[in-house]
Amino acid sequence: MQIIKFEKNDLEKINRYFIADLTKKIDDNLENIAEFARHNEHLHILEELCEFTDNLRYTAEIYEFIEISKLAESVNKIFNSVLQKQIEFNSELEKIVNAIFSEIKKWCKINNDNSKDLKKFSDLILPQLEDALNFAILSKRKKEEERELDKIVPISSSELRQLKESIYDLYTNFSYLTKTINTNLPLRYSKKQWFKDYKNIESAFISNLSNLQREYFEFRRMEIKSMLQDLEYEIRNYAMQNNKNVKLNFINSDIKMDIYCIEKVYQILFELLKNSVEHSFIANNTETINYNEITVKFSDEKSNIFIEVSDNGTGFNLDEILKIAKSRGMVNDSELENINEIFFNVLLLVSPYLKKSEKKQCQGLKSVKSNIEKINANIKFRVKDTKSATIFIEIPLYKKIV
Repeated sequence: MQIIKFEKNDLEKINRYFIADLTKKIDDNLENIAEFARHNEHLHILEELCEFTDNLRYTAEIYEFIEISKLAESVNKIFNSVLQKQIEFNSELEKIVNAIFSEIKKWCKINNDNSKDLKKFSDLILPQLEDALNFAILSKRKKEEERELDKIVPISSSELRQLKESIYDLYTNFSYLTKTINTNLPLRYSKKQWFKDYKNIESAFISNLSNLQREYFEFRRMEIKSMLQDLEYEIRNYAMQNNKNVKLNFINSDIKMDIYCIEKVYQILFELLKNSVEHSFIANNTETINYNEITVKFSDEKSNIFIEVSDNGTGFNLDEILKIAKSRGMVNDSELENINEIFFNVLLLVSPYLKKSEKKQCQGLKSVKSNIEKINANIKFRVKDTKSATIFIEIPLYKKIV
């Protein structure tokens, strides 16, 4: 597309007209957005929003208002996605679009002298918009899926139970056989070649049984991506219900986990992330969007899965928790040196004595403790010398059958 060049005087007149007209249109379209958010079935409003943002993108590009053009193009992408029924217009998208229009309106009021501030805003908001759009696509897909009652293979799976029992029976019968031979065989026969052959067969069998056991547990492992999508869907919707925006970062999410653990891990992470959303993050207001982040990092080392959960929130009131714990004799000075190791248990003990607002922050921790015990996992908190808490979970991959 050819960019039209204007003389300086002409350009100033066009700018004044463009800005005055744009201010009025933004006010009109902010009302349209609010109306459409309340009544998603009003497609004529959506079509008007698509037309307005497309015209704004085109006009801003002609007048060389590059940042305005970029912002308009991104908002137009949202409205077109809604119009094509690829996504639903949720409160997170509404807040971001409102923030963009409000920033453009502010730019208009001071005669576009704050182009640097607008670029800074654009660099900050556009990645948030892209993330919100991707989540809206995920939400749409989740709603359209036929929900299966048993997404995770149940622990009573007959195939797995039979395989486990077969391995155990093999081991039991072979152990009984070898014990009988070794106990009752006269010493003079131990130097015979057939006994040496028998011991070689015994060693080979034990080795093959160990391999079979490893294969069994490898068969039980499955990818966690589907579980994490469900988790993101629930947590971000919960955040929107509480007038908050949150971005979830999953690191090393391509690992596999024992199918017997996945559902419990989901419940543990759901409670911990829900707690972060509700108590560590500040709600949005009409002027700003607080874009909070939670990072969940997975690692697979030897026979354990490690999960690290962190956020950029306010964390726990450590001083208050330790003050109550000391006053009630729950911890002593020597134990405080190792508070990261025992904080989870201290928190459970202290929670009944906290203020009402802080007590809510501990809700769900009993469920976390119960599920941690069911999968033989360990949980630790890093709360000392840090702004917000980091949580570490260690999960054994499997127990030996034999």
